[in-house]
Amino acid sequence: MLSYPNRAYMATVLIILALLILPIISYSSGARKLDTSGPAEVNAYVKGDIPSIKTNWTTINVTVVDAFGIDWDKLSATIPEWWMRFIWPLNPQFPQPVQRLLGYTGLRFIPEIIEGDARGWYVKVTPTSVSRSNTGYKHDLLLEVRTDDSAIDYAVVVGIKCIRLDVYGEAIGSSYITIPVKASPLNFVEMKTSETTMKAGLKSTVKFNFDITNKGYYKDVFQFDIKSENGLVALLDQQIISMSSGETKQMTLTIRTPEKLYDIGTGNRVDIYVYSKGDPNRVLVGSLTIITEGVYISPLIGIIAAPIIVVLIIILLLYTYLRKKKLSEYIVKPDKPWMIPEERAYLEELKKKDKNEYKKTLRMMEEEYQSAILWYMDALRNIKNEMKKKKRETSQPSPLRNEEETETELKNEKGMDSKTQGEKEYKTVEEKDKTEQKELDVKKEDESIKKEKEQKEKLLKKVLREQEKMKKQ
Repeated sequence: MLSYPNRAYMATVLIILALLILPIISYSSGARKLDTSGPAEVNAYVKGDIPSIKTNWTTINVTVVDAFGIDWDKLSATIPEWWMRFIWPLNPQFPQPVQRLLGYTGLRFIPEIIEGDARGWYVKVTPTSVSRSNTGYKHDLLLEVRTDDSAIDYAVVVGIKCIRLDVYGEAIGSSYITIPVKASPLNFVEMKTSETTMKAGLKSTVKFNFDITNKGYYKDVFQFDIKSENGLVALLDQQIISMSSGETKQMTLTIRTPEKLYDIGTGNRVDIYVYSKGDPNRVLVGSLTIITEGVYISPLIGIIAAPIIVVLIIILLLYTYLRKKKLSEYIVKPDKPWMIPEERAYLEELKKKDKNEYKKTLRMMEEEYQSAILWYMDALRNIKNEMKKKKRETSQPSPLRNEEETETELKNEKGMDSKTQGEKEYKTVEEKDKTEQKELDVKKEDESIKKEKEQKEKLLKKVLREQEKMKKQ
């Protein structure tokens, strides 16, 4: 019983026959050249993220997937060996064009900068070629890129030119694998300071010293931007600086605190931002804190307040003088006997003659003075109380009178009859008599106080006369 090949086997045979017949026809007609301007027919992808490019070699892993021609591995496993020998591309019996197309091909890789200014950029790829490739084959490439401070463009596009090589090693097509790359951040700077917090008085100046280091891989120009809050004014000694890679410069930030009357202690933040010529995006590199506290009086306030204070002092002194003058009309503060010129001369003469008598006389004077002062203070207190009492009586009307007036108004509104009105007038007259009587009592009391004052003054004068007699003796 005979066995027949399956459909897949027959389809493969037909394809091979077609590939054999067409090159023979082409060869017989004199067409022996192939078009080498076609694509290399490859696909590619990058493994992982594309890193930022530094001044040393930066590695990018690229995988190339071949998509050219027939799967010769699968074909060799399907077609018998004697048949493969007959049609194998290296068989010299086949025309040259067929031998170039049939079989395993090769790939060559050439890296270059295809977009952007290539100055300052360097690329290389490993491996540079693959000698055996087929449909579905994957080739891992190691693309290495670096740059230096002579680079003009911050970002470029790297192209890997893939050239397809036929079985004889000649180019039959090419394609590009494009990979965009970007240099490491140009504004990668670091700020270091010994202290980040300071205390300051109101409307005063504090200074922070800190170091700025260019941690990037290129020489660049950096510009600073200061952001403060609550009315603080911050200013750098250098607003724009140029630094090479790894260079460190010291800077000073001067901060002026706001003008306030009083502050118990407020924390104010100052942020320092940096951006470079190559990258205009601001980057926060550091923050400082200033605690404001204290009291501040503006000189302008002093200029305005000084005349007012002087006027108030003059008014107070004038009021004190007038008050003392008014009180002196009622009573005079007694003088110290030993301070009177005559008494002082007498005591000095007595001190020379008899010290014991001198001490005895001086002690007696002191006791008399203390007694007179006590009397003076008591009399002064009484006078002040009486003055306040009179002032209060003259400024405030009688409570009984106010009540009667209120009652009269209410009864008038209700339309009281004439009899009620007469009774009210009688009561008003009676109340008036009582008020007059009260005023007479106050006058009598004042007279008694005045008499008491006169008696005390007579007593004081009598004491002073006795002292004078003793002095004469």
